[in-house]
Amino acid sequence: MLALILVSGCATRFYNSAGSQEVSECIAEGWRKSPWSGFPLPVSLTKSEQIYFVGVELHPTFDSPVVTGSDHPFYAVWAEVTELPVGSKTKYHRAYQFTHERIDRVVVDCQGPQQ
Repeated sequence: MLALILVSGCATRFYNSAGSQEVSECIAEGWRKSPWSGFPLPVSLTKSEQIYFVGVELHPTFDSPVVTGSDHPFYAVWAEVTELPVGSKTKYHRAYQFTHERIDRVVVDCQGPQQ
């Protein structure tokens, strides 16, 4: 499993949008509802200074920076939505390449028309 994850790679993308709080809340709600299973994902939403952090929490056995990346090692998928003087900037990262279309779409759709 670890070999598959490491081979699968990761992706980081950046988006510009209108409002940081609205974008972060939209991402959190969309990720909670995104699994095919119908069970909500364990998503956290926090704010520190000018950054809203949204993350999908990992099971404790996957808390390795080798698996998830060093910025937020306890989250396989996360977004930092930073307030700007005009609008906001979203940094979106996911540690895996497979079955990501639904979570990617949530981030893009939540940016609004100014992405």
